[in-house]
Amino acid sequence: MGLALPNLRQLLLAENSFEGLIPSSLNNASEIQFLDLSSNLFQGSIPFLGNMNKLIMLNLGVNNLSSTTELNLQVFDSLTNCTLLESLILNSNKLAGDLPSSVANLSAHLQHFCIESNLFTGKLPRGIDKFQSLISLTMQQNLFTGEIPNIFGNLTQLYMLTLGYNQFSGRIPVSIGECQQLNTLGLSWNRLNGSIPIEIFSLSGLSKLWLEKNSLQGSLPIEVGSLKQLSLLNVSDNQFSGNITETIGNCLSLQTLSMARNGIMGSIPDKVGKLVALKSLDLSSNNLSGPIPEDLGSLKVLQSLNLSFNDLEGQVPRSGVFMNLSWDSLQGNDMLCGSDQEVAGKLRLHTCSTKKKQSKHFGLTISIAVVGFTLLMCVIFYSIWALVSRRRKKKGTKESSFPSFQGVS
Repeated sequence: MGLALPNLRQLLLAENSFEGLIPSSLNNASEIQFLDLSSNLFQGSIPFLGNMNKLIMLNLGVNNLSSTTELNLQVFDSLTNCTLLESLILNSNKLAGDLPSSVANLSAHLQHFCIESNLFTGKLPRGIDKFQSLISLTMQQNLFTGEIPNIFGNLTQLYMLTLGYNQFSGRIPVSIGECQQLNTLGLSWNRLNGSIPIEIFSLSGLSKLWLEKNSLQGSLPIEVGSLKQLSLLNVSDNQFSGNITETIGNCLSLQTLSMARNGIMGSIPDKVGKLVALKSLDLSSNNLSGPIPEDLGSLKVLQSLNLSFNDLEGQVPRSGVFMNLSWDSLQGNDMLCGSDQEVAGKLRLHTCSTKKKQSKHFGLTISIAVVGFTLLMCVIFYSIWALVSRRRKKKGTKESSFPSFQGVS
């Protein structure tokens, strides 16, 4: 093919049903700049493409391509000749084995490196920090292990970093906080521990933050309130504790907030009810207590709410999302109650009791009666005392008007 079309600049055959091996003769198309064979049924290994030294974009994603550690070495070694390469997309194949260190020798112009949804193993190779033009680095859904290297300080153009669904361990690299253009950070479904680096919350443009299914600890710091562009925050299935910070109410772009299955305690801040863009809220399986904020019922776009398995108490609000809420969204909160029998029956809760209110009114009535009775008795006793005093005074005056007979013989 390459010999027949020596001046070919672009070959765009995506989203077809081509199958079999990718022809090795493609390597002879030395003038090609854009090669897109994605979303087909190609299988086998990636051929040698080192003669394509003018290649800018290579997309072989969404096929059935396979590899081994040895084949990876050959493929990436050959691609180091493509010094103009900006996009390397190999996602959603069956590529396996370790990534060779020669990955670090790819084009310095590399902007998009996508190898997600494969079977790659081993540790991340060193040298990725050389790609200072990198915009997206997507490596989720592989079998990578070890710690995530602290190599992101030079990647100042990085917009998307997704390393989730691997087996990474250790702490979240502090240097990610230096990627000031970062919009999307995905580190979920790994074995990460420790706290979230405070530097992450200085990323003012961060829109999506996936950290679920790790072993992260500590609490969400007050600095989360500085993420004004944050639309998704998922920290569920970790070991977080402490209270939900009030500053979460400053994240007015937030559409999805999930903090389920942690050890979070305290009350749900009223300011959560001010998140006007919120569509989904999951705070289930924590140690939250106190009432459900009434303002949650005023969130017009809130569609999904799960507060189950906490220690919440008091009357369930009756407006907004609560109008169509199913019982399992509130189950496991034994001190919640419904405002009437219909609501209580639907949510499988008991009806809110009025005895407490009646008891307060009764107590107030008794108090008023006791005070009134006491005042009345005081008035009566004072009146009696005053009457007795006047009579004694009159009697004393009358006796003093008669002459004394003492001493008369």
